[in-house]
Amino acid sequence: MDLKLKNKVVLVTASSQGLGFATAKKFLEEGAKVMITSHNLENLRLAYKELQPITYGEQLSYVVADLTSTSDIEDLLAKTRSKFGMIDIVVNNTGGPKSASFEQLYEDDWSDAYELILRSAIQIIRLALPDLKKTQGVIINSVSASTKQPLSGLILSNTFRMAY
Repeated sequence: MDLKLKNKVVLVTASSQGLGFATAKKFLEEGAKVMITSHNLENLRLAYKELQPITYGEQLSYVVADLTSTSDIEDLLAKTRSKFGMIDIVVNNTGGPKSASFEQLYEDDWSDAYELILRSAIQIIRLALPDLKKTQGVIINSVSASTKQPLSGLILSNTFRMAY
């Protein structure tokens, strides 16, 4: 199916495995230029190696980035633009925060979850917005089924993904 994504520049965060990896793969199959990212270099290299044959590596690149770090996010967007040009599509996807019941969580756990899930998405959108306005781009915020039906033990994920 031609989704008219050929040569569109796509940034997919947390894309070394799981939903982010599958999303990046689909965009590559549709001919998009895709930047993948993860905080784990080894996982990122494995993902790159698996995805590379789809485009012979020409439309795929990767950057190690901690999505809770402002400087890493700035670097990620700068490297995406440098490699591929203006960004057309941003897919905000993150791994999950700590799993625990309310009673087992501390203030730092709430702060960490906010930084990972919500603040990172806000920063990425803010920094990508000039490109997205020019390219009439799209923002996709990946959430979870737990936003409709909260899951036990995932109060941090349930709370912050609902805020998307």
